[in-house]
Amino acid sequence: MKFPVTTRSYNNARTGVNDAETELTPASVGARGIAKLFSLKIPDDPRGTEAQPLLVPNVKLKNGSIHDIVYLCSMGNRVYAYDANNGELLWGPIVLGPPVINNPRPIHQINIDSKNINAQWGIISTPVIDLATETMYVIRWTSPDPNPVKSLSLSEYHLLAINITDGSFRRNALPVSVTVRTSSGNQLPFSAKMQKQRAALLLESVKDPQGGVHKTLFAAFGGIAEDHPEIHGWLLAFDLESFTLAASFVTTEDGAAGGGGIWQAAQGPCGDGNGNVYFMTGNGSWNGITDFAESFVKVHYTPPFDGHAGELKIVDWFTPIADEGGVINGVHFPGRVTGNTNDRGTWDDQDLGSGGPIILPDLTLIVGAGKDGIVYCLDQNNFGKTSASDLAQPGKNYAKLKSPPIFFTYFPGFQVNSAPNHPMDLNFLFLDGKTHHLHGSPVYWHSPEIGRASCRERV
Repeated sequence: MKFPVTTRSYNNARTGVNDAETELTPASVGARGIAKLFSLKIPDDPRGTEAQPLLVPNVKLKNGSIHDIVYLCSMGNRVYAYDANNGELLWGPIVLGPPVINNPRPIHQINIDSKNINAQWGIISTPVIDLATETMYVIRWTSPDPNPVKSLSLSEYHLLAINITDGSFRRNALPVSVTVRTSSGNQLPFSAKMQKQRAALLLESVKDPQGGVHKTLFAAFGGIAEDHPEIHGWLLAFDLESFTLAASFVTTEDGAAGGGGIWQAAQGPCGDGNGNVYFMTGNGSWNGITDFAESFVKVHYTPPFDGHAGELKIVDWFTPIADEGGVINGVHFPGRVTGNTNDRGTWDDQDLGSGGPIILPDLTLIVGAGKDGIVYCLDQNNFGKTSASDLAQPGKNYAKLKSPPIFFTYFPGFQVNSAPNHPMDLNFLFLDGKTHHLHGSPVYWHSPEIGRASCRERV
């Protein structure tokens, strides 16, 4: 193993491709094949881990031995370090505190997981490793009460910095706590019991206006439900030198439905190295002013400097659909949600944010798809800032894209328009009892043998 995997999908563009691979070539795989070396059983939860494994070659341990190491973080809030070549446990498990216990049959309360997939919830997102400091950053979810009825309501999130050579803590656990003042003047607190931190962590070095470089960790949060009014999408920026929460952004500040969670089926937000962070949101409120559910969102981070506080500010967005129709500044626009089965079918769980975006750096595109299975290609430098009038005239809105949207995960036939004049025209696609969701993100590989091609051909 020569190439470190320190973040989900290999890089901050989230392309899903290791373009520095030298050993797994077609010739070597064709000659030697692929064989299973070992398997690792994680006893903390019936489902094992939700976080993806991370890999670092040539790690020197405290005893002087050098190993290629695979790091695993579990839903039981434990961290393990195994030799990547033989499966030997090198250190751990490091216990990060009791996980949150799911209540599978809630009474008069919302629960974490209505489908009862996991018995407990600890480290959900994929951590990130800073090779320069040999530090792994982890977000844990913990509760002091193992009673399933009380566990969620007492839960808290913390950011931890762990030494990858021995599992020791480099900093004290940092509680995730913040309250923002919304544009309408309300105080909106972050609520650990209502938020679920599934999206992988993002580590970027960002310059402040004076040229100082700040290592910054970005953590995105969705909710334990979809569009509950107490649930919001949160993006938090942690300054790693001071180990403090430096800035926050909320996707749905004032809408009655709330929502707009950033979950992306655990894919992480993208970063372009210039302080810009890209993500996709799920169900919830939209007005194109303070609320950005069902949207591709681009925010810019300015680190704290010279007495100025850090800031996360939205700079661009594209919204293909709105859940609910409405009126913004006198403009009526349609929504997708309907309870009338005779009106273009029944809406059924079609939020955009089930997938995460990727950056196509050489084409300056942002690409992503959600539960419709429709892929959207956006100009990285001009999403279009969808307005109510754009949603009222879908053709005008789709024209903001770099190329027309296409069916990506399936093909329902040429008679179906992936860019319809009314958002409910796609609702029938979910009446066959099948799912066409994209849970994750596309994979992008730039082959020098192909040369330049269109977004449609290469995604």
